Amino acid sequence: MAQKLLLIEENAQLLTLVGDYLSNLGYEVHRASESDEAEALLKNYRYPIVITGTDWENFKGPGTNLSQYIKKLAHHPKVVVLQESRSRMRTAPGDDLAMVIEKPVSLLRLGDLLHKLMSN
Repeated sequence: MAQKLLLIEENAQLLTLVGDYLSNLGYEVHRASESDEAEALLKNYRYPIVITGTDWENFKGPGTNLSQYIKKLAHHPKVVVLQESRSRMRTAPGDDLAMVIEKPVSLLRLGDLLHKLMSN
């Protein structure tokens, strides 16, 4: 059975490119490009890893961004952040942060990282 992971990215091209690559590596990739999609998937599935390229403010109401919401999940997924290379390090879910990868994303690097994270 393939390992599930959640890919959250507002950029449709990046969502497709990264999602298809990870699917070809054998992962069951669930994708969300909008906050309501991400919320529904996070409520209905337990992901060992969440890959996110966005950190929506007011994700579940005022004062809670996506990173904070993920950190509060009971199953504590590891988080891989895809971040614009020129942006400052953003708020991330503490010890659950596995890695920050700068955009443009190296798919080979991401694939290697996920293999290592899933092996632990």
